[in-house]
Amino acid sequence: MAVPPIPPKYTWAYTDWSRPSDPINVIFINIYLEEIQNYLEIERNWEVPGLFASDQYIPVQNIINSSSQNLQLVKRIDSFHFTRYHARFWNLTRYIRDVRCIIVAGVHLDRFRGTGHVSADFESIEDFFANECRQNSVWQVTYDEYEIGNRFAGYELPYNDGRATVVRRKRK
Repeated sequence: MAVPPIPPKYTWAYTDWSRPSDPINVIFINIYLEEIQNYLEIERNWEVPGLFASDQYIPVQNIINSSSQNLQLVKRIDSFHFTRYHARFWNLTRYIRDVRCIIVAGVHLDRFRGTGHVSADFESIEDFFANECRQNSVWQVTYDEYEIGNRFAGYELPYNDGRATVVRRKRK
């Protein structure tokens, strides 16, 4: 199955629609959010971040109809949450036809800076996350398969190549 058109390219902080926050860089096709969460928490040691996470939003059909993430997970690199892998997930199934289930995610490395966490890396963390998903024997992972069109090297954020990794259920 081909990747369907994906409306969101970036996430935004709710208070500032003038510039994007993080890129969408992973797409799950026909894998349910609960399955993603269970696998990452149980098999790969990711966890819900608790108080140390802020909401991000994506426009759905238009900016007026926005949606905060359905799930956030982190994987600690240090014991104090100063540096961590961070993933936000949105379930877009009801907005895209002809697909049983579609989840998009923005994954990045967070570093604590003064008043909160700041995205410090996208590309190597997308690859790390893809490898985490590749350990699931029923998922097929294709690095940078989909040209999502969100390449940037600016906005005071790290480089992003504009391509998303795609994760699908393997055919039997």
